[in-house]
Amino acid sequence: MVTLIIAYIYVGVFLNHKNEMQLSTSLLEVPYYPFDFIIILGFTMWGLEALLKCINSVIGIFQPIQK
Repeated sequence: MVTLIIAYIYVGVFLNHKNEMQLSTSLLEVPYYPFDFIIILGFTMWGLEALLKCINSVIGIFQPIQK
C-alpha cells in the first residue's frame, strides 16, 4: 500500500514538472516529466502486484487443503 501512496504523491510531482517547473537535463535537454510518469507507472504496478499477492494469500487460507 505504501507504493500506491508514493505513486499518488508522484502524480503531483509529475504535474508540477509538466506544467510549472519546466526542468530538463543539462546535456540532452530531455524534460523530467516523462521519467516521473515512468515512476508513477512502476510504483502503481508494484502496489497492484502486492495487493494481488495479499488477496491470493487470504484466499489460500480459506481453501481446504487438497491432497
